[in-house]
Amino acid sequence: MTAFPNAARAARHHIGTAVKQLAAAVDELRGLGADEDVIQGLSANAGNGLA
Repeated sequence: MTAFPNAARAARHHIGTAVKQLAAAVDELRGLGADEDVIQGLSANAGNGLA
């Protein structure tokens, strides 16, 4: 019975890590002067990969 809560906790951790990495990548792209439409498209594609 503990396998499911442990798996859910691990999944939340991995998703949280991925979101932090995405945020860091967006910040870096903005710092490099990337077009906001490009950033929005990449962010949407990454979000779809997390879903």
